[in-house]
Amino acid sequence: MRLVELSGLELTHLRVLHTLFRERSVRQTAETLCLTPSAVSHALKRLWDTLGDELFLRTSEGMHPTVRARELEPKLADAMRSLGEVFQPAQYDPATSDRRFHIACLPFRAANLLPNLAARLRDDAPGIFIQVHPLDRSVVHDLETGRIDLVIGNFGTMPDWMEAFPLSSERLVVVLRKGHERGRDGIDLHTLGQLSHVDVRIGDFGPIDAGGNVAVDGLEFLIPDDRRTLTRLLDAHGLRRRVAMMVSDNMCALGVVARSDLVTLSIRQAAIDFSQTNPIALFEPPFEAQPFPISMVWNRKLRDDPGLCWLRDMISDISAQEKIRTAAYQAS
Repeated sequence: MRLVELSGLELTHLRVLHTLFRERSVRQTAETLCLTPSAVSHALKRLWDTLGDELFLRTSEGMHPTVRARELEPKLADAMRSLGEVFQPAQYDPATSDRRFHIACLPFRAANLLPNLAARLRDDAPGIFIQVHPLDRSVVHDLETGRIDLVIGNFGTMPDWMEAFPLSSERLVVVLRKGHERGRDGIDLHTLGQLSHVDVRIGDFGPIDAGGNVAVDGLEFLIPDDRRTLTRLLDAHGLRRRVAMMVSDNMCALGVVARSDLVTLSIRQAAIDFSQTNPIALFEPPFEAQPFPISMVWNRKLRDDPGLCWLRDMISDISAQEKIRTAAYQAS
């Protein structure tokens, strides 16, 4: 059997042949493929030279395939279908997937996100595994090398290879145990100067710049300045902010406050969620608290990964639902 040398053929030639089988017209094939009739004729000539067969004969009823062409038609249809599947975006079915995803995020975001995410996974993707990592200096390298899929936190400038999506805008509120006698008439600077505080230790990201932020390999970690603002305000009024306890994360601070007479500055969304099952009361701070954005960040090269697209959509939807709950709480 003679082997056909295909080096002279291009994909356009095969598309012309495939379309001509259906249209049976050079003019209609040209219109379908957005080519000129002469380009279609040229493609047929190249196919004829390569395959050694005229392939189509002109008749009063249109282009009529030769015996050789009729033999090629089903094989070419299968080949074009397979080629289309090669370039078709991969489909992701979360219902049958057992993929492992790695997310680095702040503890308070993990506490808000994971219960809702677990409920969604139970219903939509029971085989999925989620591992949460601490947000520290290593996440930049881990995100670049693929060890981490997503990073959720408060960021400023970032390298060009990263992409981000805003999830929420947070700010700090004052939190006391519900029923605390110092909270009956609201909170002012004098009260905050008399109470003992629970502080949250910022993670070890490295040296903090003049603006109170940290940059790691091009990613700027924004650290809320409200606690320093409060300290400066108290100092200006001859008061002192006494820190009685330092804890590792925001949720721990809320737990301490719920069972003591201490006070803390807490991220609003975390405090709202915590208040649903614990005896705490939220107060607006007696100074202008600065909002800070929480964003979801990923590696640009994985922008179109079907599994990560699905996960990002789910997380953004959960965050949107959190905004609705926050608005309802504030309105109550």
